[in-house]
Amino acid sequence: MAGALFPSDTESDRLLVGPESVAWRSTSDVRLNFAVLYPLLLQVAHPTIDAAVGDYSALEPAAYAWVHATLVDAFVRGTACFTSAMSEPETDRFYREYRGLGRLIGVRERDLPSTWARFRSYFRRTARYQLTRTASVDRVLDAVHEVATAPAPMPDRLWQAIRLPARRAVWLGGTGLIGPEIRRRLEIRRTRLDDAEFALLSALCRSLTPVMSASLKVTARNICASAGARSPGGCSDDLRHTGRWDNRPIWRSRPCSDQAGCRTCGSPRPTPSEPRASTKPCSAGRSTPTGRVRASRTAVVT
Repeated sequence: MAGALFPSDTESDRLLVGPESVAWRSTSDVRLNFAVLYPLLLQVAHPTIDAAVGDYSALEPAAYAWVHATLVDAFVRGTACFTSAMSEPETDRFYREYRGLGRLIGVRERDLPSTWARFRSYFRRTARYQLTRTASVDRVLDAVHEVATAPAPMPDRLWQAIRLPARRAVWLGGTGLIGPEIRRRLEIRRTRLDDAEFALLSALCRSLTPVMSASLKVTARNICASAGARSPGGCSDDLRHTGRWDNRPIWRSRPCSDQAGCRTCGSPRPTPSEPRASTKPCSAGRSTPTGRVRASRTAVVT
């Protein structure tokens, strides 16, 4: 339907991404949890978002698009800092993929630039002229001091190699990704020691690549499998072993063929009087568990 806020099922199938995409491969590494503070600070530093904290669905379209934009930038910056930088072609492709995923949560196509180069100009302009130190920025920074555990499910030996308290690592990672000009606007002060520890954290995270398991580098497959197991009529076994079904992306689970239910995952098969749950988009970039995962991780907005 022309002008519809959300895409049709046909368009959704085109926009969803699978294991062959840059978004799938690059945005679910556990080390990106060290970047979680970055997009959150940039979101709540927008006055419109600050006024609507707790109900992102009430945002005006431009502010809602800014929420999605901060995630795009966080993934590009975060991979360069903590995992492995995307190449220029990969960045261009990732932006097209993630801009498309925004459609699934109600970000209108016209609210974000069509190319990565234009996005960079838009992002710098918005950050320079609209962001400010808000009450929500204060609350977020205060909340960081309450972080007590590692922000990523890394093995103890690897976490111990970083040798930083969790709250310190989260603060360093998030504020370190913010450029000096924007940090000044947000009144976030950092010392030379902070910068040195951020550089060390970044280098240590990248050095872990050879010893990290694949399941920690691409956790999207784990999210997908568990979503399939929880969904009515969905079987994680199909997702885990086949990757695709009927040429559909991996993020749509295959209905169980056993009328009595799935013997692999144990999920009951819906009866005619028990319709499948409908998909209700949420502001965190992922639908409620209904058989389709709308977008990768978010959130970091999570």
